[in-house]
Amino acid sequence: MFSGLDSGIASFKKAKEQLKVYRQSVLKWAFEGKLTEEWRKKKISNKEYRIANDEVSLVAEKETVYSSIKDLPDGWKWAKLDDVCTKIGDIDHKMQKSTDEGYPYIMTKNLTDELEISFANVKDISEVDYLSLSKKIKPEKGDIIFPRYGTIGKNVLVNTDRKFLISYSCAILKPDRNRVTSKYLYLYTLSPKISEEIRKYTVETTQANVGIRSIKLFILPLASLEEQNQIVNQIESRLSAADRLEEAIGQSLQQSGALRQSILKRAFEGRLVGQDPGEKPAAVRMEKPELREQLREHLRE
Repeated sequence: MFSGLDSGIASFKKAKEQLKVYRQSVLKWAFEGKLTEEWRKKKISNKEYRIANDEVSLVAEKETVYSSIKDLPDGWKWAKLDDVCTKIGDIDHKMQKSTDEGYPYIMTKNLTDELEISFANVKDISEVDYLSLSKKIKPEKGDIIFPRYGTIGKNVLVNTDRKFLISYSCAILKPDRNRVTSKYLYLYTLSPKISEEIRKYTVETTQANVGIRSIKLFILPLASLEEQNQIVNQIESRLSAADRLEEAIGQSLQQSGALRQSILKRAFEGRLVGQDPGEKPAAVRMEKPELREQLREHLRE
C-alpha cells in the first residue's frame, strides 16, 4: 500500500512541476501570436483586422531595428518598453523614518510568491516623506511594479487605489493606455521572453540588479489593442484552469498524508489482512509479551 501511495505522490509532484512548465509555455505561445492565430485569420479574412498601433509612428519607425530578432505575426510590431509606457522610473533615493501611522512603504519582501502586495507588517512613513519621495514617480492602479534587485522578475500588477510607495529597489512601469493594456504588458513581464531581456541587461555584482535605462530598452511584441485583449483572455482562461488543477493536486497531496496514517492504524488493528472471526483484534493480542517481542524483532530487521 505504501509503495502504491508513494508512486501516486510522486506522480502528483511531477504534475505540479509540469504545470509550471505549462504556464511558461502558455505565456510563450501567447506572445508569439499562437493563442490568437485563428481569431486573427478570421479578422483578416473579413477585412476587420487592425495593424498594431498603426497610429503610433514612434513604434513603426523602430520596426526595422527589431525585425531581425524574430518574425512576428502579421500586423504585429516590435517595440521597446519605453515606447509603450508614459513613464518608467523609481522614487527618490532617500532615507526615510518609520512612523506609527502614515503611508505604507513597500519593499521587495512585501511582494508575495503569489505576485501580490502584502500590506501586513509594512513600514509606514509620514505624509511629508511620502510627498517628497514620490516627486519622481508613485505607483497607481494599473501600474506594474518591477523589482530591480535580487528577486528580479517577481513583478506585481497594482490593483488597488490605496496610496503607498514602493522602494527604489523596484521600478514602476506606467503603461500608455493608447498603445498597450496594463494586463497585456504585465503578463508579458512574466513571460520567458522578458527573462531573456533581463539576462541580457542584468549586472552581476554582490546582488544581481538591472537599471532603469536597461528596463526601458526591453523589447516586446506589440499587437493591436483589440488583439491584446483577446490574448489576455486566452492566457487568463488557461492559467485559471492550471490554478484549479494545482489546487486539486495540493488537496490530494494533503489527503495522502492522512491516508498513510489511516493505513498504519488499520494495519495495527489487524484490518488489512484476513482475520479469523473468533480471533481477538491485533491491539489486544499485542498485550502478550511474546507478540510484542516478535514485533521488536521485525522492527530491528
